[in-house]
This record gives sequence, C-alpha cells and structure tokens, in this order.
Amino acid sequence: MMNCFRKAVLSIAGLFFLFVAFAAPQEYLSTTLDVQSGLSDNCVNDVLFDSENFLWIGTNEGLDFYDGANVVHFDLLNPENGRPSVVFSLCEDSYGTVWVGSSNGLFYIADDSDGVKRFENPQLDGVSVRQISCADNGQLWVVRGGDPLLRIDTRTSEMVSYPIVCKSLCQGCDGAVYVRASDGSIMRSADGKQEFQILSAELDFMLR
Repeated sequence: MMNCFRKAVLSIAGLFFLFVAFAAPQEYLSTTLDVQSGLSDNCVNDVLFDSENFLWIGTNEGLDFYDGANVVHFDLLNPENGRPSVVFSLCEDSYGTVWVGSSNGLFYIADDSDGVKRFENPQLDGVSVRQISCADNGQLWVVRGGDPLLRIDTRTSEMVSYPIVCKSLCQGCDGAVYVRASDGSIMRSADGKQEFQILSAELDFMLR
C-alpha cells in the first residue's frame, strides 16, 4: 500500500483545495475536503481535474468525485474480499474518458456511460495498476506492480506488452515516453510506439 508520507502534499489532514474567486482583489474562497465532509479517506493518492472542471480523487478507500458542492463515492469493490479497491492513479484521455488505476485492476468512466466500469482483460484482472498515463494520441500507458509495461489503444482496446518491469513513467512534451525500469535504468521511446532505448543506468539516483 502506498506510503501516506510519500503523498504528504496530497493527503496531510485530508485534501485541501483552493477555489479562487475573483469577486474582490486579493480574496479567495477555500474548501477543505476530508472524511468529515464526505471524502472516503484522508489518505489521497492522486487527484485529477477533468475537462469538465470536475475533481476526481483517488484514496485508499476507492474513488471520489467532487462537483464543487457534493462528494460522490465509488467503492470499486474487490470481488474476492468485498473491500474497496485502493485507487493509485488517475488520468483523462483525449476522448474525455477518465481512467482509474487501482489495486484491483483498471477502471474507466466514459461520457456516455453510467458509472464506473471495469476494463475487462485477462492481463489486468485483479492486477495492481500502480500508475497510468494518457497520451494525446489516445494511448494509455499502464504500470503494473511487478509485471511488464502495457500500452492500450483506448479506442480499439488493442494492447501491446513491453518486456520492461516499470517502476515509474512520464511523457515528454514531444510525445516521447520515459520509464524507470526495475533495475534502475532510464529508458526512452521517441514516440511511444518505437522500441525503448536505454539512456543511462546512472540516472537512478536522481529519481530516488
């Protein structure tokens, strides 16, 4: 489970978020979200502002949605133990679909769908999805705990597996994809579709 200390910016005393109101100079309104105000848990692992300006919040007790007035909770229950899934990572693709990486697989919320749905695929069933990242070209990168890196075409559901056990991933402004492999090496794919090339095995200390 993700260490709350390492997520302190997001989770100290719940989620503190500022909504700036320009009604008067140098003034703003603030709202604190925590379990007392409806948040599922005070340990927040990720947050996402979607294209509709709504806030999605991933916690150790599932997924929360905040519209500026009310918090709606989604358990994402694990069918094996009936417990809510831990939500580790959130992103929105270029089609407006919100993707959810959890301790119990991959989920999504589409504009035309009702509620949260599981992305059905044997490679993701019951798997801990630690990080996800949406590219502008409709590709979704999936980092699984201890398993090879995945790339999913969110329109066709086509899936490509890379022989890299990835610890973390980020995308550059030029469309390049950078990964930190489990052996500490830093690897790069120029456009996310070409093969990954090792940049340096000595850059690991910069990411610790």
